[in-house]
Amino acid sequence: MGLDRRYHRGVSASSKSALEGPDAMTTSPTVQKLAALLNEKFHPSAPPTAQSTPKSLGLDSLDVINFLFSVEEALGVAISDEVIAERKLSSLADFARYIDEQTVAAKG
Repeated sequence: MGLDRRYHRGVSASSKSALEGPDAMTTSPTVQKLAALLNEKFHPSAPPTAQSTPKSLGLDSLDVINFLFSVEEALGVAISDEVIAERKLSSLADFARYIDEQTVAAKG
């Protein structure tokens, strides 16, 4: 039973850092927001890191779709299937980089 029960009971990430370990201090604010979103709404099977992929976190295809809608709602950036394939987005860091680029472009 070595699993961290926090991820299965849905404890809000706001009560603790969304990322733990070395990633907690070295990741962008956007990666941290994505990790918090995952923790709060999807209860991943492992703690999210910048290198985590939806598959490594135990998300199925419906979870991924819901995650993308949640990202758009929370951060104001839509990420289509085409963009994911085109840009080869796979890790939280990849998604965060794309979100940051789109945010800067929208402000520009």
